[in-house]
Amino acid sequence: MTTEPALTPRVLLVDDDPLVRNVYAEGLARCGFQVQTAEDGLNAVLILRQNPPEVLVLDLMMPKFSGSDVLKFIQSQPSLKRMHIIVLSNVLLHEAEKPILEAGAQKILVKYRSTPAALAAEIQGLLQTEPSSSTPGTA
Repeated sequence: MTTEPALTPRVLLVDDDPLVRNVYAEGLARCGFQVQTAEDGLNAVLILRQNPPEVLVLDLMMPKFSGSDVLKFIQSQPSLKRMHIIVLSNVLLHEAEKPILEAGAQKILVKYRSTPAALAAEIQGLLQTEPSSSTPGTA
C-alpha cells in the first residue's frame, strides 16, 4: 500500500515590517509551510493574481494598499474566495472585527499576543476546514 506525499501548504505572509515578516516566515517554514512574503498590499495583490496560496496571513496597516484594500480585492475575485485568510495585526479595534470577518477573514490574531507557533496552529486548524465564502455555491 502506497500513500501519496502530502502537499506542502503555501502561505503568503504580508507585512510591511521586515522583522515581523522574517520572524513569522522562518517560524512557519520550520512548521512545514512553504512561505512567500510581501512587504505591502500592492505586492500581495500581484502575487495573488499570479499564484494564490492556500492561506493568506495579512497585516492591516501597510503602505500602497492596506490589508482592507487587499480583502476588497479578494472579494472581487471569485477564484480567490476559497483561500483561507488570517488577519494578523496590532491595530485591531473591537468594532473593526465584524467588517474584517465579513470581508473574508476567518481568523483575527493580535500580533503582539501571537507567536509563529500559535499562527502555525491556527493555519493547521483552518486547513482542516472549508473556507467560508460570502456567496455560497461559488468555487
